[in-house]
Amino acid sequence: MMNEQVMKHQLMKVSTKDLLYLTIQNMRKRRGRILLSIFNVFLGVALVSSMMILSSSYTYKSNISLFVVNLNEYQLWVSIISIAVCVITIFNSMLISVAERYKEIGVMKCLGARNILIMKLFLFEALVIGMIGGFIGFTIAAIFTLPILAIQYETILPFIMYLQILFVSLLIAITISIVASVYPARYASKINPTDALRYEV
Repeated sequence: MMNEQVMKHQLMKVSTKDLLYLTIQNMRKRRGRILLSIFNVFLGVALVSSMMILSSSYTYKSNISLFVVNLNEYQLWVSIISIAVCVITIFNSMLISVAERYKEIGVMKCLGARNILIMKLFLFEALVIGMIGGFIGFTIAAIFTLPILAIQYETILPFIMYLQILFVSLLIAITISIVASVYPARYASKINPTDALRYEV
């Protein structure tokens, strides 16, 4: 009885540190699905980052601009399609994650977890997936485009431009992860705890 009261109190007041801890625990339990989501974000961001790096190297060499997002029409459409595929895949993965955690969500709600906390848990998970996938995607893109820059363009981008592209890549990764997770998070927060406890996966 005492443990339930303590848990209920903890669920009512959850700090960012607690959210991060709960997110890491959930990610460990569902390692396979999380890795698939991170890989999906990584692929999309790696493609967009590599195009930004190559495009920026051309404009930098031509002294046109120091701004990173100088994609031509073809590159822009490829980036949009890549991002759209990422959003759909993450959306699907998060919906499956909700189904897998149906009873867990029901127990949390019975112990006093509010709808906003359930939403925060899923959105925080999406944030972590986006940050990890975005950083790995940019890193791989930077490594693989380095020989192309050196051989084809005979130039290396300054460090500040790499930082700009990293910032844009992380912004894209986090945005697509959170946007794709809004509906699953909202759906999870609206689950009826009574139905959730009777639910069979």
